[in-house]
Amino acid sequence: KVEAGVDFIQTQTAFDIDEAKEFLKELEKYNVPILLGLFPLKNYGIASYFDKFIPGVSVPKDLLSALKKAKKDFKEDKKKRNERIDQINIDFYEPFIKEIKKTTKARGIHCMAVHYERLFGPLLKDF
Repeated sequence: KVEAGVDFIQTQTAFDIDEAKEFLKELEKYNVPILLGLFPLKNYGIASYFDKFIPGVSVPKDLLSALKKAKKDFKEDKKKRNERIDQINIDFYEPFIKEIKKTTKARGIHCMAVHYERLFGPLLKDF
């Protein structure tokens, strides 16, 4: 694709910081802008689906556990459950994004927050 003249590269969603950094480093040789794909997980069901059925994607077990716990702990209170899930995503992705910005040449983040736009501001404020 690079030889065909792509303008940029966009990665699949990443959950493992070390793998993402290694992959981004490998892509530097192509000298094209790179956008790292991130997919905030709106609920445990989506996280579990990604972990089981999306090739090449592995959701960290501690992230899965935190989302599952939020589902259980706030089963009857959707507002509190959503607030907790938002915070889980922020706690996971904020240091992830800062590390990518600090240690790689990624030009940006493609935040694939499908029907989860409220997370754009908190996650991307520093990029």
